Amino acid sequence: MQGNAAMYSNAHVWMQTFDFCCTCVQVLVTSKEMALRQTVFAAACITSVIALLMCTRYSTTPVARLLRPAQREVGLAAYTDTTVAANTSLDARESTLPFVSVIVMTTSVASWVDRRQRIRTQFPRNVRLIQDPRQTALLMFAIGVHGVEKSDLDLVRHEAATFSDILFLDCMDQDDHLNEPINWKLDAGPSATTSKVMYAAEWAVQHYDFQYLFRLGDDSYLRIDKFLSLLALQAIPARNTIAGRFYTHNVFGISQRFAQGSGYALTFDVCVFIAKNTDFLLRTAPEDCVVSRWMYALGATFYDSPLWRELANNEHCDADMVLAHRLPAELWADIRDDGTVDC
Repeated sequence: MQGNAAMYSNAHVWMQTFDFCCTCVQVLVTSKEMALRQTVFAAACITSVIALLMCTRYSTTPVARLLRPAQREVGLAAYTDTTVAANTSLDARESTLPFVSVIVMTTSVASWVDRRQRIRTQFPRNVRLIQDPRQTALLMFAIGVHGVEKSDLDLVRHEAATFSDILFLDCMDQDDHLNEPINWKLDAGPSATTSKVMYAAEWAVQHYDFQYLFRLGDDSYLRIDKFLSLLALQAIPARNTIAGRFYTHNVFGISQRFAQGSGYALTFDVCVFIAKNTDFLLRTAPEDCVVSRWMYALGATFYDSPLWRELANNEHCDADMVLAHRLPAELWADIRDDGTVDC
């Protein structure tokens, strides 16, 4: 019930309250019946109090209540210059937050250094291809701090100190047992990747003003310049949208559409919804189906594009593509200066 209530914006609540109170005033002015006038006046007062309580409950809940510096941000404050304001409220966001057009949040695993380095090397080459100088992009990697060998965690700490692009999150780094469809159950427990997406969205709305959060798989090649071109052309909706390559799958006994986990983008307001509802949202596997399931609760727009290419389905790279999933490791070195690659 609380989760559903949190979906309503303060503006919606107050608009409904205002309309009701206007009706009450009309009755108070025109009616000569004292009993009716007293009843209507009481109803208006009660409605206003309820509206105030609802807005207070859902607008002052700290976004960081589950993103504490000592836990979810383990390592982030210690190994980069970024710190967490633990009492930041989503509805009190400062307009002085730095703006970035797209935050590319790559879900990774501590030991997969080579994958991160391939993306980290190519990303600035594609950023240079962005045509509008007002458009910007930030690359981050999300890693869980639990279930990681100490030697691997030490190496990632050094990597974070070098590149300042790693977000350490209070969740498992990987959960191989949840990769098997036989284990996809509502009560299977939290998924590492789903948790990373949830907590990364919390972090993003705390620290940046942005248009889209692009959740990227570390086995995917993203043409960030092409994605930003779609935004400039307003081809992708700017609000209440998840954009990616959609498929249909039967999960938890229900057939549903979902944006494939190779890479999908969430608008800022969707990220705010996620951050406000971390207590209520399903967090199991498979991550891409579960995140898309969250979008059904919002009535979000599903922007499906063939420009997201799945190489396992014999689709090919071309100059217009936004993303290539499962680009072989040996082809990353063959990416040309204009971002194109033969695959």
